[in-house]
Amino acid sequence: EELESHPDVEYAEPDYIMMPVVTPDDTYYGSHWHYFGTYGINLPGAWDIHTGSTTTYIAVIDTGIVDHADLAGRWVGGYDFIADTMVANDGNGRDSNPRDPGDWITSAESASGYFFGCDVSNSSWHGTHVAGTIGAIGNNSTGVTGINWNSPIVPVRVLGKCGGYLSDVSDGMRWAAGLSVSGVPANPHPARVLNLSLGGAGSCSTTYQNAINAVNAAGAIVVVAAGNSNLDASNFQPANCSGVITVAATSQAGNKASYSNYGSVVEISAPGNSIFSTYNSGTTTPASDSYAYLSGTSMATPHVAGVISLLLSIDPTLTYAEILSILQSTALAFPSGSSCTTSICGSGILNAAAAVNSLGAAPQLPDLIVSSVVVSPATPDVDETFDVIITIKNQGGATGPVTIYRDIYVDLDPLTTLDPGTGCPVAGDYYRSDFFTNLDPGKSDTKTITITGGFSDRVQLWAYVDSRCLIPEIGE
Repeated sequence: EELESHPDVEYAEPDYIMMPVVTPDDTYYGSHWHYFGTYGINLPGAWDIHTGSTTTYIAVIDTGIVDHADLAGRWVGGYDFIADTMVANDGNGRDSNPRDPGDWITSAESASGYFFGCDVSNSSWHGTHVAGTIGAIGNNSTGVTGINWNSPIVPVRVLGKCGGYLSDVSDGMRWAAGLSVSGVPANPHPARVLNLSLGGAGSCSTTYQNAINAVNAAGAIVVVAAGNSNLDASNFQPANCSGVITVAATSQAGNKASYSNYGSVVEISAPGNSIFSTYNSGTTTPASDSYAYLSGTSMATPHVAGVISLLLSIDPTLTYAEILSILQSTALAFPSGSSCTTSICGSGILNAAAAVNSLGAAPQLPDLIVSSVVVSPATPDVDETFDVIITIKNQGGATGPVTIYRDIYVDLDPLTTLDPGTGCPVAGDYYRSDFFTNLDPGKSDTKTITITGGFSDRVQLWAYVDSRCLIPEIGE
């Protein structure tokens, strides 16, 4: 105000700090309307703050998981809780293998026998699709991206051919949260978030409610799908149980998805139409990696679970009540004229950036250093070819940058080192480089750069890492 009142000052305003908006380079990122569209979840603004902690685990309680390049290294442990060998379709009952063998139903199976009346279908790969929305590898120039790039997924298999039993689901929930289940080894990776993209008709059973109560007491958050019958979700479990966050599905226009259940038990909505995620090409048993668009409240639910995992990555002390309050108070309002209202679709559409920013966390940033330089041989002779082995480490809290230059240059003029205007080598000095992408927090990357023919005199050799020096290279 004092500056503005000065006669020589035209105007005065704060010099605010601007931050980049993260845009992943994954091949199909443009298909993720549900992350960045007008009625998507506003995810890029959340990624500017946090992309997930490696110590926060997310359980996907579903059909299991198949190996997929975009999920490689993104899941740990897991368990198969399907006790019925026919439903399990893997030749045995409960075991430590959470992989999805397929859940197809043939016309003959539907017509008679054990699976009489079950819908004829190809394998759904449902758990793999859900897992991809939560945590497919982000910013790796391949495929799709998940909401959380770092927190491990724990796959818990409870659904098989023609669905799954409540007893298996409830045991899977308990185990996922780190609670004991008779006859099953302890879970070494207790999850803070449980995604249940499943449900069935009926009031909340005592078995479900007891499991949810126990899971909540253990500090885990249960996120469940409202259901896909276009009916009141109060008639479907576990959506109607206490202590869960029930999710309805919305469309690209911010309307209630035509299939989505609704009602007073719904806490929040999230995109559920045409969600592109990890899949498998097999119609029965697993075949090759693929990607697919699926729709449903099953697809909306992992959006909420993923954002909750970001919140817990920032502040692991958050409770169920605190997280629900954050999600509801920061939600995007339904558009005027929407078929969704706060009386039937919860408080609004999930807003990831607003939820994460409400915690007041400082943005995570990469911090790259040259952690080691080795010359081999250590004292090369005149004109002798030698190697420079450079290790780069990310000691920061975020993955990046997208492109990382690992450079060496030889100062041929002892009066110059770095250009003071750019911080880069002076053009004309001997310069060699390689580059790579997206170094995760705490990780290192080592590369050997060969100087062919050596030098005719003693020189200064510099090694550095950056993402902006684009000097024409010599000797490539």
